Amino acid sequence: VLVTSWHPLIIYLHSNGLVRFATDPYSLDAQSLHNRTAHITNYTLNKRSTNFRPTAAVDEDGTGSKWTLDALRAHLLAEVGAEAAQGLWAAIDDLVVKTCLAAEPSMTQSYDKYVPPEVQSQAHAGVFQLFGFDVMLDADLKPWLLEVNLDPALGTDSPLDFKVKSAMLSDALNLLGIEGIVSAAGHRRSEPSTFAEDARSRMTADRFREWRALTHANGELSRSKHGSWRRLLPAANSQGYFQLLEEGRDLNHLPFDV
Repeated sequence: VLVTSWHPLIIYLHSNGLVRFATDPYSLDAQSLHNRTAHITNYTLNKRSTNFRPTAAVDEDGTGSKWTLDALRAHLLAEVGAEAAQGLWAAIDDLVVKTCLAAEPSMTQSYDKYVPPEVQSQAHAGVFQLFGFDVMLDADLKPWLLEVNLDPALGTDSPLDFKVKSAMLSDALNLLGIEGIVSAAGHRRSEPSTFAEDARSRMTADRFREWRALTHANGELSRSKHGSWRRLLPAANSQGYFQLLEEGRDLNHLPFDV
């Protein structure tokens, strides 16, 4: 999950991800509670199990103890049908959005506290965060949020890791529009937007604030269509979510492209 702004609140979800399985059969028997590889899907723990089945190549996706979301999506489509599968993915979208809504007040407060005003006012200022959402599915295909990682692991020790994480990072950098120019020392540094600086000089502070938010959000949305990030918010149903936020978040109600 990629949050590119907290005000306005802008949330993206990548189409792929990693699916982890416990390597021993799940049981409600109290005597099985000591068996962590039956109750915990943690990869670091399960890869040490004698029942762990590694995926040696990308074309083996969907057969081992770790899958991609694409493989799970195809499996569920075949097992439960399109309607039930689509209901699950919609429920996960809703879970992600509502989790970010719950965190928005404290995150916005932290942004105001730790990002200097002179940086916030820059035409090319930007802050983003990549989150790792751990979601468990129960027997009824209901998603449950286990935790949100502020610093998701990006190491790759399997072909599936590399496939998913490299594509996700590449798409994220492209979506964010991260560019640079080579300095005299040979290092890349960001280049301020002359167009944005000109716009600021011609607008009131409030109008420029709105213009920057719209330009930022719409530009990201356009670039996202060249990769696999899908924007969850703002969206056509934004108002149903934004009414859950505190009052005073005026930028959430701008006419964003959807």
